Amino acid sequence: MSSHRQTRSLHPGSVRRRLRDAPRLSLLALLCAGPVGPLLAAPAALPSGAQLLSGQGQVSSTAEGLRITQQSQRLALDWQQFSIGSGRSVEFVQPGRSAVAINRVLGTEVSTIQGTLKANGQVFLLNPNGIWFTPSAQVNVGSLVASTLSLQSEDLTAGRYRFEGSSRASIIHEGSIQASSGGAVALLAARVINSGTIQAPAGQVALGAGSRTTLDLGGPVLLQVDNETLETEISQGGAIRADGGRIWLKAQAANALTASVINHSGITEAQSLHSGANGEIILFAHGGVLNLDGSIKAPAGFVETSGQVFHSRPTAQVQAARWLLDPVNLDIDASLASTVVSALGSGDVTLTTTGSCTGVTCTGTGSEGNITVSSPVAWSSNNTLTLQADNNINVNAALTHTGTSAGGVIFLYGQASAEGGSSNYSASAAVSSPSVQWRKGSDQASLRYAIKDGNYFLGNKYMELGVCGPASSACSSGSSGGKFGTTNKPSLFFGRSTGAGVGMTGDADGFGSGADLRIDYFLPGAPVELFTAGYTQSSTTVSQANFANTANSAVFEFLPVGTGNAITLKYSAVLNSKLKTEQQVSLAGSNKYFTLNVALTNMDSSDLTNVQYARSFDPDNTQDKDGSAGFTTTNKIEQTFAAGDTASVVSATSAGSGNYFTAAGSSAKIVYFSTDADSKVGYGSAFYSNLSGMTSAANALSKGNSITADTGIGIIFSAGTLTPGQSKNYTLRASLDNRSIADILSDLNSAAGPVSLAYTLGPAGGSRTYRGTPYELASLWSAADIFGASYSAWVPGNDYTFVFNGSNVTGFTNAGSYTGIGVNILRSGFQVAASGNTPGSLNISPAPLSVTAINASKTYDGSAFAGGNGVSYSGFVNGESAAVLGGTLAFSGASQGAIRAGSYALMPQGLSSTNYDISYVPGSLSILQRPITVAADSKSKTYGDSDPGLTWSVVSGTLVSGDGLSGSLSREAGQAAGSYRIDASALSNPDYLISAQSGTLSIQRRPISIRADDKNKIYGDSDPSLSWSVVSGELISGDTLKGSLSRDAGQQVGSYRIDVSGLSNPDYLISTQNGSLNIQPRPLSIRPDSLSKYLGENDPLLTWSLRSGNLLPGDMLTGSLVRQPGEAIGRYAIDASALSNSNYLLMREPGYLEILPDTRSAWQRVPPPPEPSQAKGGGVVFLPDGGRPVSPRLVSIQLQTADGLPPQEALNQLVPELRGSGVRTPSLPDLQTQFQQLEERLRKEATASP
Repeated sequence: MSSHRQTRSLHPGSVRRRLRDAPRLSLLALLCAGPVGPLLAAPAALPSGAQLLSGQGQVSSTAEGLRITQQSQRLALDWQQFSIGSGRSVEFVQPGRSAVAINRVLGTEVSTIQGTLKANGQVFLLNPNGIWFTPSAQVNVGSLVASTLSLQSEDLTAGRYRFEGSSRASIIHEGSIQASSGGAVALLAARVINSGTIQAPAGQVALGAGSRTTLDLGGPVLLQVDNETLETEISQGGAIRADGGRIWLKAQAANALTASVINHSGITEAQSLHSGANGEIILFAHGGVLNLDGSIKAPAGFVETSGQVFHSRPTAQVQAARWLLDPVNLDIDASLASTVVSALGSGDVTLTTTGSCTGVTCTGTGSEGNITVSSPVAWSSNNTLTLQADNNINVNAALTHTGTSAGGVIFLYGQASAEGGSSNYSASAAVSSPSVQWRKGSDQASLRYAIKDGNYFLGNKYMELGVCGPASSACSSGSSGGKFGTTNKPSLFFGRSTGAGVGMTGDADGFGSGADLRIDYFLPGAPVELFTAGYTQSSTTVSQANFANTANSAVFEFLPVGTGNAITLKYSAVLNSKLKTEQQVSLAGSNKYFTLNVALTNMDSSDLTNVQYARSFDPDNTQDKDGSAGFTTTNKIEQTFAAGDTASVVSATSAGSGNYFTAAGSSAKIVYFSTDADSKVGYGSAFYSNLSGMTSAANALSKGNSITADTGIGIIFSAGTLTPGQSKNYTLRASLDNRSIADILSDLNSAAGPVSLAYTLGPAGGSRTYRGTPYELASLWSAADIFGASYSAWVPGNDYTFVFNGSNVTGFTNAGSYTGIGVNILRSGFQVAASGNTPGSLNISPAPLSVTAINASKTYDGSAFAGGNGVSYSGFVNGESAAVLGGTLAFSGASQGAIRAGSYALMPQGLSSTNYDISYVPGSLSILQRPITVAADSKSKTYGDSDPGLTWSVVSGTLVSGDGLSGSLSREAGQAAGSYRIDASALSNPDYLISAQSGTLSIQRRPISIRADDKNKIYGDSDPSLSWSVVSGELISGDTLKGSLSRDAGQQVGSYRIDVSGLSNPDYLISTQNGSLNIQPRPLSIRPDSLSKYLGENDPLLTWSLRSGNLLPGDMLTGSLVRQPGEAIGRYAIDASALSNSNYLLMREPGYLEILPDTRSAWQRVPPPPEPSQAKGGGVVFLPDGGRPVSPRLVSIQLQTADGLPPQEALNQLVPELRGSGVRTPSLPDLQTQFQQLEERLRKEATASP
């Protein structure tokens, strides 16, 4: 497929998304909330995102919008969105009106049609998000199908329109949809709302609400709707017109919890066309509610309005040739009566019920299938009102029809079963019409009767017909000659016309329209003739049908009672004043048949040749149809097959023999209609009150299933040639259903005095069980059984009655043994014989009745159970209930007094009845465990302590007073700090359903406070061991702390923090206090060396010596010694206070410099060479450079050098000092050499000295 289109953007609005997300906010909800248009964001201007699924076609842009050119008969497109903006157009150009273009929307947007959609064929638009035709929408197509349901690809390809889906989105139509002539419009969704205009002349309009729909355009069933989950609704408030076509609105409810509603308030029309096509309109809210208002018109067509619940407003108007209304229970109130009267003005109206509400609750409408007339209905048109109820019809307000018998009223009640069951017709108000029909039961052969123009008819008396020729020996026997039919039997119709006597015929389908003959008007229309006679004279053939009239000297009369108490009707007529036909119908007293004798007499003076008499039929008005075709009544007595049911006319070949033959070209057949209920057949007032044998019941018959049309069907008697005055006879016999009519004319018997008859009853055979209705004695002993075969026609209640304990009885209902049953004769001229009677006996056994205890249950509450929960009954007959039982219902068994949870037997007892044999079926009492929720209480303790007592609490439900739980709580093992689950699952009590919730034991860390122990040391000593102590709390035996102490770095005198934060134990909450390490000054005692000098000399080098303690390697004292000033002879103190070191605690002893008078000789002033010890102790040092003295400071420096001071540094210190002392300063090389030598010597001395 090629595609040439413009690209467009779609900007959906929030409200459109809400439309898509139904049912959270359905389109219907938007309509109810207010105008929809202003709420919606502007839709896409044109459809977009087309993809070819099947078929051939092209999408192209036009000035107005899009054109889809379809090149195959079937085209399927998928779109991302399909909307048409205002002023825009989408056109489908298709090969013909039968071409189909299916458009599926895959996106998430509602299809909003604001512009124009055109097509010459069929267009399908499928969008599960919803479809909205706005007021500006203009749709002009061959056919349109719009749906929120899905169409499977295989169905699409095969042309099957089966839609299915769970979308709750709606279709709203507010614009104009026009289908071409013969086209269709279908809107299918969970909710369909129409307030616009839809037209489909001579076509079809379908609005369907459900989750599955099948659309058959042009088929007999336009629309089938199913539903599984959705609430459905159709609202028709606009205008729909399909003249000459069909309009179907169908909504299906899913179940009792979902709703199905059709609201009709608009105009729906299907007028007839000039071509003769009539319209059809169906509104069907299956299982739901139909609210009817507005106007529905199909003046020459059919209208159906059906729903489980039906509401009609007074303003509703319905015009139809036939209107069918079909809810469950129907009450014709003032509103509906007004609508019905209006509809009867234009056509027949049928109101029906379904009579069934299986599986649903019919709140407010009932499920009995009754029709009640609560408001008067009066009409004058020649149209028929049919009330067809599955159950009862109650006429509580007048029905008045003032037209002719072409219209009238038909009451069909008890239509839920063939015989009508216990359904009733009752009328407390007048029913007035020239034509009224009643029928009970759906079988058209069931009891039915009618009034037509003041004449009364009752259907369903049937007999066998037979025929005998003059040579047949069967004619002299007590049974009929041959039979027409082998299984079913033809009906007998017996009538009378005022002043003209009685006509009788065995023509079972009512064929006989003579002036003096009457038929059952429920049967098909009359044929051309009933009987024919003819002859030939002088080559002229004369024949005439049904010529018993005044012009032919017809005579109708009763003959005197003849042999066997026979009553005979005689009627005769003369054909053309030459051939006399005399027919006599006689009923003999003890015979089981009636006899028709026909005498043909030549009244002329010349021979009559080829004389014949024919009972002939020409049923041209019948059709070859199968009974399953479902014929329905036309609601006019003369024209119906059988009101409300299928036709059941069958044919049977004659099985008899004798001097008769068939009409030319046809086999001998008789067309008849079978029936199976009581009947009284008559016309006008009764002509003979004692023909009670004609009202007897007949055995049940099965219906036939076809209507056979034939020509010339008949039985012909050929008399041959009749000379002047000669007669020949023809005999036809028909049985009376094997029942005797003996003594029915006994009141005419001339014999004097009553006849004494002995009766014979005896034990009633068979077994009988109580059934709630009487066992009629007449059904157990027939008149023939009691009095003999000659009295078989006697009717109980009219001719005789049964007697028990001195009272007349017709039967017995209650269980028991009845003996001594007698008979009393009512028939005039007869009495019970004084002796020779045999009483009867009858035994009725009690009916079995099962009484079952309904299971009871309670939740354990500590109280004792008493009583029961009621019982159910199985076996009641005839609608009886427990009200007929005696005694008092009670209960026994282990359930009585039961307290604990468990199951206990619940046995009913205490009832009594003579009509029921009661057996008891135990039920059970279930005492359910009491539900409680128990939670272990959460606990806590400190590490090392003993566990607290574990406890529990009831957090949901309650314990019965005095109850407790057994078992104990347990917790997870462990003593370390942390959380441990407390388990309550072991708690139990057999009377409780326990839900256990765990608790928690929290072991808290044990709080302790520790402190680093304070420590001390002397500067220069090693650190003491660091330790800690518990100052608050305690450690559990065996526990310790991990980690180590640390202190701040440093070795100088001072205070250093001892840190305990490195200690830990996960079971303890540790508070820490730091300690301190105090480094104290090292004690050192020094004393200035005591020195002397001679007066006039320079001061010696002031030195000091250690008295106690020691200096650490590398340490030294800073500062200098100072002596007391003065140069005179004397003693001067040497002050050492300036010497210091912060790491030492100095203790100073005094030293002195003494200035001595110089009394030495000159040679004594030269000091001897220094001793090695002098280098250590100080004093004058002589260097090996010529013996000159050197300052003691030099010696000190030298000693320091020996102790590790680098020589160069010592030299650097020495040189300035030497220069300041007045001593010759040696050259640097010399000093280096001397120091090296001195250093070596001092080392050796130090090594050798102790």
